[in-house]
Amino acid sequence: MGKQLVVITGCDSGIGRSLCEIYLNNGYTVAASCLKPVSGSSSKNFFWKKMDLRVPNDIKSFSAFVKSFIRKKYLLRHFINNAGIAVFGPAENLPLSAFREIFEINYFGLAALTRAFIPYLIDSRGTMTVIGSTAGKVATPFSSPYASSKFAVEGFCDSIRRELIPYGIRVILIEPAGIETPLWKTNWNEAKKKYFKNYDKKYMGSLEIMEKKVILNPAGRLSQEECARRIYNISLKKHPKARYMIAKNYPVEWIKLHLPPPLIDRALPLILKMNYGRKK
Repeated sequence: MGKQLVVITGCDSGIGRSLCEIYLNNGYTVAASCLKPVSGSSSKNFFWKKMDLRVPNDIKSFSAFVKSFIRKKYLLRHFINNAGIAVFGPAENLPLSAFREIFEINYFGLAALTRAFIPYLIDSRGTMTVIGSTAGKVATPFSSPYASSKFAVEGFCDSIRRELIPYGIRVILIEPAGIETPLWKTNWNEAKKKYFKNYDKKYMGSLEIMEKKVILNPAGRLSQEECARRIYNISLKKHPKARYMIAKNYPVEWIKLHLPPPLIDRALPLILKMNYGRKK
C-alpha cells in the first residue's frame, strides 16, 4: 500500500488549518495550499505551496506539486476543497468584478482542481470532500456573490458525484452553518475597505445590523476545531451521504433551512430593519 496523501486547499487559517492538524495527527501526509508562508507545523509530513485561485498559473503549479507526490508512490486518499471567500454588499452597488472574483475562487478553482485530480482519485478510489455552505441552500440579503457561488457548488458536486460513481470515488459536500472561523470577520473587513464607500446610504443601517447580529456575533457558533474533527470522521465513511450539514445546534439550523420561503422573506427584512424601500 502506498503512502497516504491528503490534499487540502485554503489552509492559512480556519477550518483548513485545523484539518491539516487532524490528518497529520492520524498519520497522513498533507499537501496544502496557502496564500502566505505557513508557520507552526513541525511535522515532517506537512508540505505547502502558495496558490491563489484567481491565478491560472498558480493552479497549474499546485497541480504539478501534487503530481510530484504521486510520482513518489503516494496515494491521493482525500482531496478536500476548502478554499473560499465571501463578499458582502447590496447587489445594486457591488461591481460585477466582485461577482467574477468570488466565482474564480469558490467555483472555477474547485472545477479546475477537480479536473486535475480525478485521475489520481481513480487510482486510489479516494474521497473528494467539498466545503460548501448552508448559503448554498438559503441565501440572505447582501450576500448575493457568495450565495450564488455556493449554489453553483451544490450543483457541481451533485453532477460530479454521479459521474464518478462507476469509479468508486466518494464525493461529499459539507454545508457548515455558524462556524467560528476568521473567514467572516476577515472578509467583512475586506469588503468594508474595498467596496463600502460605494454603497448607497440607504443600505448602511441594515449592513450595520448584519455586522453586529451575524458577522461579528459568536453566539451559537461551533469551533473550527470541532467542525474539522467532524469533517475528518465523515471523510472516513465507506458509504457517506451526498451532503452533511455541520452546526452547533443542528435542529435549529435544520429548521432555518426548511422554513417556507415567504416566511423567510418576511422575517429577514424585519431582523435587518430593511426600511429603505418604504414609501414616505
